[in-house]
Amino acid sequence: MSKLLTVKNLCDLFQRDEDTIRRWIKDGDVFPNAFKVKDGWYVPVSDVKKLMKKNSDDAPAEETDQTRRQRPPSRFVTGWK
Repeated sequence: MSKLLTVKNLCDLFQRDEDTIRRWIKDGDVFPNAFKVKDGWYVPVSDVKKLMKKNSDDAPAEETDQTRRQRPPSRFVTGWK
């Protein structure tokens, strides 16, 4: 059986309010396999891992000095001089 996280666990993990986490759960897109039992909501760790992987894949690559030098200078800034 996979490990399950509670709303409180998710609040600590994502640094969000409980209402926000519950809204994510009820929306169904963020944690599609979440389920509710008598004492509260539970989210499988696999849903959290998928969300984190998706967000890391969607994040832009970190800019380095090399990629920064490859871009042409902005004309907007030089146009004000």
